[in-house]
Amino acid sequence: DEVCADPVDQKCVPKRCSQPDHATQAGCVKDTWCVWTNQLKCELGKCAKYPTEKCCDHDDACHWDLTASPVVCGEKYCPKTYPTAAAKDQCDADSKCLWDSGKLECVEEDCS
Repeated sequence: DEVCADPVDQKCVPKRCSQPDHATQAGCVKDTWCVWTNQLKCELGKCAKYPTEKCCDHDDACHWDLTASPVVCGEKYCPKTYPTAAAKDQCDADSKCLWDSGKLECVEEDCS
């Protein structure tokens, strides 16, 4: 069960998210390819399937992460970091985020 050197290989990417250092939410969300689920486990994020910036940016939940190596389509910071209603207070306390009561999710703070 080795982690593939090439994270773009879709058969191997899911293994990234099941590594021992991804067993906690903190370890999981550090990896752009992975998301912490409501079932309290680390899984491949839905955004990782988008191979290009254009496809990635078309999905409101995703952003093209230029800080990742290699560059990848990742989950937006706020919903990825605070994925459940239990994290509402932490979401509101983060200056980059805001709890959306209508969507019942943590969203990026609008800069307007």
